Amino acid sequence: MIKRQTLINIHLYLAAFFAPALLVMGFSGGMYLLGYKGEFKERRVLELSAEQIEFQQEDKVATVKAILQKAQVEHSFETVVGGGNNLLTRPSSK
Repeated sequence: MIKRQTLINIHLYLAAFFAPALLVMGFSGGMYLLGYKGEFKERRVLELSAEQIEFQQEDKVATVKAILQKAQVEHSFETVVGGGNNLLTRPSSK
């Protein structure tokens, strides 16, 4: 049988981890109800049909740089992710 003091300590440690999460959830829910909602902005730099692209899967970065240069778009990026119909450029934290 577990001692009463041990159960109390376990309860306090669990509360120490879960209480901040519950407080943040309550605060963010309240802010949402008051109208302070987040926003997401998407900006399409260029949209081309597949016939206009000479795509090389091995070197996505060079392909995207060539496409942007052809369209006269200045855009700084380090990596390209995705495949198929969508390619996303991203800065890297490396």
